[in-house]
Formats: sequence, C-alpha cells, structure tokens
Amino acid sequence: MNLLLWPERLLFRSESESKESDVDELERAQELAAQFNERCLAEHMRQAHQNTPTSAVRCCEDCDILIPAARLAVLPDAVCCVDCQALREAYSVDQHR
Repeated sequence: MNLLLWPERLLFRSESESKESDVDELERAQELAAQFNERCLAEHMRQAHQNTPTSAVRCCEDCDILIPAARLAVLPDAVCCVDCQALREAYSVDQHR
C-alpha cells in the first residue's frame, strides 16, 4: 500500500460518509415533517367532526358565508367556501416558494 495515498483515501471515505449522513438526516427530517402534517390533518378532521355534525349547515371560517350544501356533500369536513379555500391554497403555495 502506498502510504502517500492513504490520507487521501481516508479523506475521500470521510467525505462520502458525511454526504450519506447528510442525506439520511434530510430524509429523516422529511419523514418527521410528513408525520407531523398527517397528525395535524387528523386532529383537524377530528375537531371538525366533533364540533359540527356533517349534516349541519356551516359558515366559512374566513368569510362567514354559508358553505354550499353541494360542497359539504362532496367534502363533509370542509371549513371554507370554494373561494376562500382557493385563497388559502394559493397563499400556502406562495409561502413554500
């Protein structure tokens, strides 16, 4: 074994292990974020079911206009009218850019 190349091999091995470690940490962070989002969504759904029966008439959380029965028939857990939900989604997309 050439002793002059030995430190370079160690350095290369260390760099590749570091990159793998960074990727593992990123994947773990993404997994935790996805789990957190799932829990938040489940809690939101639970509260929506608990607070208001699905057959009840509801007002939009944002504009206080009645949510149409057709929307509630398709999305029983809806808390916003179509227009306000579109605004929420557009705002959410802008926040992640």
